[in-house]
Amino acid sequence: MTMDLIVIYLMVLLLSVSHGQTITYTISEDESPRLLGNIASSANLSDVVGKDEIPALRYTMVTTDANIVGLFSLDEDSGNLFTSTKVDREGLCGQAVTCVIDLDVAAQSFLSTVFRKIKVLLYIDDANDNPPQFPQSMLQIEISETAAVGSTIRVPIASDADATPINRIRRYELSQEDGGVFELLETRSGSTVTALSIQLKSELDREQKEQYKLAVTAYDGGDPVQSTNLTVVVLVTDENDNKPVFQRFTFDATLTETVGLDSSILKLEASDLDKGDNSKITYHFASSVPTPVATYFKLNPETGVISTKSSLDGAGGSTFIFQVIAKDNGSPRLTSESEVVIKIIDTNNDPPEIKVQLLFSQGGSSTVPESSIIGRVVALVTVKETDSGNNGLVDCTIRNSYFSIQEMNVLEYKVIVARPFNREETPVHNVTVTCTDSGSPPLTTRSDFQVRILDENDNAPQFPQETYFFNFKENNKINQFVGTVRAYDNDTNENAQMTYQLINGTDYFAINSTSGEIKAITSIDRESIPKFVIQVKAVDKGKIPLSGTTIVKINIDDVNDHAPELSAKSYVFHVAEDTRIGSYIGFLTANDADIGMNADVTYALDYSSVDHNVPFTVLTNGTVVSTAEVDFEKQPQYSFKIYAKDRGTPSLNSTAILTIIIMDINDNTPVIYFPAENNNSINVPHTMRLGAEIAQIQAYDIDSGDNRRLSYSINVVNDTNLFTINVESGTITLSRDMDAKDIQTYIISIEVHDNGQVQLSTQASMEIQVVRGDALPVVGGNNHSTNVAIVVVLICVTLVLAIAVIVTVCLIRRIDNKKKQYLESKPETQEDWYEKPKVVNTVVPVSNNFPEDKTTKKSVKFVTENENIESLYAQVNKNRPRNTNKETSRGHTNKAFNDEHQQHVSFADEISNIAALQNHQALVRILKLGDREEKMNDIDVWSDVSADHTASDSGHGDSDLDLHTVKV
Repeated sequence: MTMDLIVIYLMVLLLSVSHGQTITYTISEDESPRLLGNIASSANLSDVVGKDEIPALRYTMVTTDANIVGLFSLDEDSGNLFTSTKVDREGLCGQAVTCVIDLDVAAQSFLSTVFRKIKVLLYIDDANDNPPQFPQSMLQIEISETAAVGSTIRVPIASDADATPINRIRRYELSQEDGGVFELLETRSGSTVTALSIQLKSELDREQKEQYKLAVTAYDGGDPVQSTNLTVVVLVTDENDNKPVFQRFTFDATLTETVGLDSSILKLEASDLDKGDNSKITYHFASSVPTPVATYFKLNPETGVISTKSSLDGAGGSTFIFQVIAKDNGSPRLTSESEVVIKIIDTNNDPPEIKVQLLFSQGGSSTVPESSIIGRVVALVTVKETDSGNNGLVDCTIRNSYFSIQEMNVLEYKVIVARPFNREETPVHNVTVTCTDSGSPPLTTRSDFQVRILDENDNAPQFPQETYFFNFKENNKINQFVGTVRAYDNDTNENAQMTYQLINGTDYFAINSTSGEIKAITSIDRESIPKFVIQVKAVDKGKIPLSGTTIVKINIDDVNDHAPELSAKSYVFHVAEDTRIGSYIGFLTANDADIGMNADVTYALDYSSVDHNVPFTVLTNGTVVSTAEVDFEKQPQYSFKIYAKDRGTPSLNSTAILTIIIMDINDNTPVIYFPAENNNSINVPHTMRLGAEIAQIQAYDIDSGDNRRLSYSINVVNDTNLFTINVESGTITLSRDMDAKDIQTYIISIEVHDNGQVQLSTQASMEIQVVRGDALPVVGGNNHSTNVAIVVVLICVTLVLAIAVIVTVCLIRRIDNKKKQYLESKPETQEDWYEKPKVVNTVVPVSNNFPEDKTTKKSVKFVTENENIESLYAQVNKNRPRNTNKETSRGHTNKAFNDEHQQHVSFADEISNIAALQNHQALVRILKLGDREEKMNDIDVWSDVSADHTASDSGHGDSDLDLHTVKV
């Protein structure tokens, strides 16, 4: 033990001198992975390199033994050393009393040329982690049934792989099914059991029991105690009680490395006192023989000769120590062990062996930062030279201008940085180390390795385009793809990896931080925002990030999502009825929030809303023009639907109502229907007084407004200032009292003119006969027969006229029924486009049926326009044939107007005929009265009618037609 400690002390001292610094740690082999310590603290590097240099140090293991390196892990930045797994002491050191692992660690600054190599000695304490082991789990032995009591049978002892004595085997126990037949005997050397025997305690009888089953248990002294069993089967036969014995305890041999193949090295010799098969011996390598022994040597089991199996070249200077076994052929077979020591003498000049230990290696290459300073250590080179003298002198060189090699210790070098790097130009350097000895001839060995330059973040991301242009349609879906931007970075790894981010526009867009894809995160309305200008930044992932930017311009393409909006829901234009065809009427306007074809608006008239012969059209540019002549009297107003539509796909439109009001011009002269050509005279008794209304002029104008407002004037040919006329109403009244000298016929010229800017007028002639108030009795005189004849004639005439009236009434009713049937079967049509003339106080005498009471006065009623004239006009008008053909685009012609006027005149004639019949009946009744003078005094008006009409008086009775009356 003392000698071992001295050796360890000398080793530590030697290492301290050679490498400068040595630290030690102790660990038990059964411990879980843990922190051993910090290299910088344990080696007091702060005292060596200074406290300011400690943070810049980086650490790496430089030991090349893979079995050792795999047991530990070293934190590159902090220098903390950990065990990676449980340590198997026996696997590393066997049963050596002291187990020390030699581990080299390099510490180097990345800021300066500071470099230190630290020797780490790790002492491994033994743990009771190995149970005792018998060479075999079951042993079968034979014993002669004649064996004497006290005879013994040797059984193998167990072994324990643990190193310390307390963890090794301390005792054995024997258990058996039949107690008392055998017992276990131990042979000790001190506290160590060197042999085991089973002793027979009683005689054996094979015929009674030919086999015994025993169990030998071996216990170690650890805590907790571990044990193992050996099953011993005893067969009762004759006993082989002598084992082979080697003639020497140790066999040794010395030879050179130039010994040829199959050369005999030494011969093992052993003897056995037994006879027969029990004395026949074979030789074998022990199961624990080292692998190199089995590689270099072989053993003949029959002769015991050890010879070379392979060339020993390169094994010079080595010593091989191993165990051999001699087995007899007895039953059970007995064995003996002996030790063999073979030394190999170095006689060849071998080339140097180079071992390169790469610092901070990745993927088999050394790595250094691009910004490494001159003098940074890249790799350690260790040269192994087994030769001596000049053959053992070695010189190493390197070929690469970026690196140089410097000697650290004997046969130990470091490769350092000689000039700055540029990774973008040369990312990887191939380095060759050449070592040559001084033998004759000199022998050279080369070793190649790579140095990979670690990228520094010295290049910012760049976009290939300063500006990107993207388009997409409005009303987009959420997360719709817009476009992709990509940047590049001349750096590598993290320094070239980048993320993308939007500097602005994040309310509307988002960018994938990895791919650079830009998407719209909300639906966008082009009419609100037609385009975007956003900025995109690319940032690399270097420790000090660098960035680059680009501009992205996004144009929003229009979608036809807005219909044209007309400037009004309804339009009203005015046009004079004398407007020429093709004249400008008005202009429509509409706005469309879209653009391009989607906002290109055209206008049109919706013909489905109106007769296709409407005299207007709408041009595509919105201009409303006339396409035919218009006539206010035919139709004073037009209303139809117009629409504005765009040229998008699909097309959108909006509608409005266009009303065109026809403005009347004074293009129609007044029409006088009383007095008429066949009804232009009246009789007036001379007893009428000042202010009496004797007649009213009946006229109309189919124009409107001032153009239809009429004014009346008269001119009496034989003027006596007897008559005056109301300018506005056309009523003729007496301007003074009359007497007998005024009895005569007066010719009156009547003029009716409208009030248009350019006045139009119509003239008519009227005859007024002033008669004596007592002239009627003279008609019959005192001749009774004459009166009777007159009465008879009048009665006949009255009957004829009554029949005519009845026929006329029936005809009118028939016409009414037909009209009613026609209206029920005919769909609704537009009302007549002209306004019926308003006739104020038209003189239409209509008589009542007078009662027999002689005191009842005769009366005459005058039909007004708003009542019976319109009613009668409608009855007559419905029987007139109507033009069922559609009007031409040219509108009414003057001929059409004259026809209409003629119909008005004919209707007035029919009314006058009916009135004449009624007046004739009234006259007959007056003649039948006895007191003619009294009755004549009640007559207000006497009207002379033409040959086709009878006179009528102007009484105050009620009309059967219940018409509004105006007294004349």
